[in-house]
Amino acid sequence: MFDWIKNLVGAVSPVAVVRGFPKTLTKAEFNLAGGSTQSIVSNVWNTIGEFVVPAQQKYRFGYGSAKEPENQGYLYVDLKDNSNAQIEGVIRLVYSDATGLRKQVIFEDRTNRLRGSAVDKKLMIPLPDTPCGLRADGFAGEDDRLLIEIKPDSNATLSYDNSTIYIPATQVA
Repeated sequence: MFDWIKNLVGAVSPVAVVRGFPKTLTKAEFNLAGGSTQSIVSNVWNTIGEFVVPAQQKYRFGYGSAKEPENQGYLYVDLKDNSNAQIEGVIRLVYSDATGLRKQVIFEDRTNRLRGSAVDKKLMIPLPDTPCGLRADGFAGEDDRLLIEIKPDSNATLSYDNSTIYIPATQVA
């Protein structure tokens, strides 16, 4: 085979590029009902939010590219109890299949670092488009879950009304 044919064939990708659009998931999308609370136990992982991917859609945590900081997603998570005191601990973002048997942790950080600012990107933690390792196409598919988990430093009662959550995601309809 001629080299120029090899180069031409090698340049053609057999995989279609799937492009989504950026979206910010809030506590409403994670089914954190207003007025409700949740007891969370220290030093164990507690699931505090679950977003179920709707039919005929795909999602990934984050959006944009780390190579283009102005176009990537940024996290803001401020968890508070009933007295409006901030809850300290470690937050992580997790992909899960519908059964909960297969999980992939894609992000983990301390709560104090995630509440820098709800509007100033310079004070927020970046979360670029982060593929889901549970599926070949890199997206969480129908009935898969995007989870928020916390391992608090001490037992607490999480107040959804007092808490704020903005998590960037990429959606493909």
